[in-house]
Amino acid sequence: MGAPRPASFRIRFNELPQIVRVRLLEIVNVGRDRDPRILAIDPFFTRQPGLRGFKKFTLVVGVVVAIACLNEVVGRATHYAIGSEPLVYWALAAAIAVVLGSVFALVADKVWPPPPWRQGRWAFPGSVVHLERGWLEIFPTADLGKPTVITTIREGRARYATLALAPGLTFDFGSDDMAKQAAMDFVLARERTAEAAGDLVKLQQVDPFAECTVARRWSWEEKGGPQIAAVPARMSLLQWVVPAVLGVVISTGIYFWVQVTWLKG
Repeated sequence: MGAPRPASFRIRFNELPQIVRVRLLEIVNVGRDRDPRILAIDPFFTRQPGLRGFKKFTLVVGVVVAIACLNEVVGRATHYAIGSEPLVYWALAAAIAVVLGSVFALVADKVWPPPPWRQGRWAFPGSVVHLERGWLEIFPTADLGKPTVITTIREGRARYATLALAPGLTFDFGSDDMAKQAAMDFVLARERTAEAAGDLVKLQQVDPFAECTVARRWSWEEKGGPQIAAVPARMSLLQWVVPAVLGVVISTGIYFWVQVTWLKG
């Protein structure tokens, strides 16, 4: 049985104080090479323009497959008065689900525009943060143990190394030396953060969330400053569950329509 995942909490970006929102956007858009508060980055996805292009691609593929399946089903029924194999109807259901899911995803991008950052995991001196759409999941570094470096060796050569801060909190590096240096930087930065506790001026130099850390308060609901639309927590699930159900329902309806119209005469 593996070690438990460290404690964390989720918060909307818009709930943070304005000064923290401005600072966080500045830091994540500058990048690790230019801001020492960024210790490591592990992106989840490519940038949003690429994702939108992929969603359009899946939409086109889904439409093509759905048309092909319909042509097969209707063609066999009208020309030969025989039904299609169940696999064709399952393929039709999957294609419809992909089409609807892609449409829902593209509409969601319009309703909840993606944030101006690369989604992923960011390691700061005082916290490890998952940035995903308008949400942040925050893991205080004070609750994390000693970092470890895991080197992957293939064909007798080190291919890459992983810095593990806790179960589920990992960062990949191109070499063992880079991962070990990142581990040392993490330990030193965490110590500096602990030493600056309670001193807002010093904490601002190492912790993007300094005001929240000192006040021990994260939800401020301050108006003004940058705002990011947070996708409702259930939307990601509904975005694919609903199309999947509709795909099965529509495909089943087409099956009975074909049976009644052409195969029961």
